[in-house]
Amino acid sequence: MMRHGFEFMGGLENEDHLMALIWNACCLLETQELIAKGKLPKELDNLPEPVLTEEDIDILMGAIGLNKESSVKKKTPVKKKTPVKKKTPVKKKTPEAKK
Repeated sequence: MMRHGFEFMGGLENEDHLMALIWNACCLLETQELIAKGKLPKELDNLPEPVLTEEDIDILMGAIGLNKESSVKKKTPVKKKTPVKKKTPVKKKTPEAKK
């Protein structure tokens, strides 16, 4: 998932990295839920123990421009859209049918 996340943020378009990240996250969630319900063996729960501290996460988030302060306090102002005037279609004159 991390690879797809970084490649998506890096703008790589060689595959749909955002969709791959979402798919992998959904599969992980489903697998964890099925293990917890006893429908899958516990041996499948083989993810490594978390090794990052909250400080590490803050540093990583800051490195990509997302930290607690920027994501909570600073909001990007929304630009108001100016209404676009719709053009009235011009009716073309058609020659009258000859009788």
